[in-house]
Amino acid sequence: GELLAGRGAELVVTDAVPARIEQAVERFGARAVAPEQILAEPCEVFAPCALGGCITEAVAETLPARGVCGAANNVFAAPAAAAALHARGVLAVPDFVANAGALIAGATWHLTGERVGHERIRRIGATAAELLARARSEGRPPHEIALELANERLAAAGAGGVA
Repeated sequence: GELLAGRGAELVVTDAVPARIEQAVERFGARAVAPEQILAEPCEVFAPCALGGCITEAVAETLPARGVCGAANNVFAAPAAAAALHARGVLAVPDFVANAGALIAGATWHLTGERVGHERIRRIGATAAELLARARSEGRPPHEIALELANERLAAAGAGGVA
């Protein structure tokens, strides 16, 4: 929130815990809405950062956002929800791409005790941009392409694949 607010973004927030909403309002100048209102709130980017499965197929058909990029695991309740959002022209960065920086940093620290350099984390942005461009040119949801790329990289490393 701090980086976005610092760059002039208008933040609209909600949470199941009222104290966290109040903290975001005070700290970032965010506008608060009730949890049941957030999915109807017009926005540029919808960022679910805690609740997985919040974008169902029905939500994807009406979500008033131009893009989705959240840190929650499994943002989409099912692949059909990602496809429905894509069919409407809404860009969606897959959760495992959005979370890649934390995963890389955490795994590297745990396995080697070393910190990851910023240049490695910055490459995630280029990867996400490439993924979204490929999704647009191929007319397929970014989630499908991201899974293909992950499987290709795992196969090249001799590590199998993901579903």
